[in-house]
Amino acid sequence: MRAGLLRHLVDVMENIVETDDMGAIMDFTNPLNTTPGGLPCSIEFLSGKELEVASRQDADVRFKIRTRWHDIDPQKHYLRDADDGRMFNIISVSNVDERGRELIMMCSEKLEDE
Repeated sequence: MRAGLLRHLVDVMENIVETDDMGAIMDFTNPLNTTPGGLPCSIEFLSGKELEVASRQDADVRFKIRTRWHDIDPQKHYLRDADDGRMFNIISVSNVDERGRELIMMCSEKLEDE
């Protein structure tokens, strides 16, 4: 993995929904970073053939985020860009060559009302 391409810092966030004693639903986020300041990654906007292939799987995929291996569950986690606050829904995660060294995440931008 080329470390010079990892120019963005993202926070891995977990969305937690619980109910209190009165039955009210509490929704809050928990940061899961293991590195101070954020997880270094590259954020690439998909275009051309790559976007066409990704949109066959899921029409919302617009970004490819590469990072070092990290235990990320797309069902529970999402990413927040530490630089400008953008949030990304994780659509799929692939472990490159099944070696536990690099992750490629296909993501969509998370809107404020989601």
